[in-house]
Amino acid sequence: MKGIYKTSHNVYVIMEYCPDGDLQGLLKKKKKKKKTFNEGEAMSVLNCLLEGVAYLAENGIWHRDVKPSNILIKGDKYKICDYGFTTIVECDPTSVRDFTKVGTPLYCCPQILQGVSYSSKCDVFSIGVILYQMLFQRFPWKAQSLSELAEKVASQKIKYKDKISEEMKYILK
Repeated sequence: MKGIYKTSHNVYVIMEYCPDGDLQGLLKKKKKKKKTFNEGEAMSVLNCLLEGVAYLAENGIWHRDVKPSNILIKGDKYKICDYGFTTIVECDPTSVRDFTKVGTPLYCCPQILQGVSYSSKCDVFSIGVILYQMLFQRFPWKAQSLSELAEKVASQKIKYKDKISEEMKYILK
């Protein structure tokens, strides 16, 4: 973040220019070539994203809409952007207190989908979905409706049709 400007109605976050697009575009390019991220590449992205959400959480900020189109790329760095659904928590950032249904459903934690209280861990869950998407070029769950998605996310175990290491399975879990 380069700066922040507030008006009576808006807050503007000025970020550095990231000329390499976003993670969604990179996923699409790889899909056209029928490729996925290898585990090393995926871990590199994962580390950047976890550093970002850890920094936010330490400062009482929950992003609540971490998804590939909200991750900008500059060289080998991945930067979280689009803070439209962000909330600032005035108390312990690990506390469970929010009930607001926000975010992009395919990346939402079960608690947001069910409309029950959640914490800053909602951003970590979203990153897990992104990690799965990078490794397999698909989502962990298929659903025809929001209620079906909420049920599957809450109860259905992740399946690994493709071969990945036991360490990566542990991380995804």
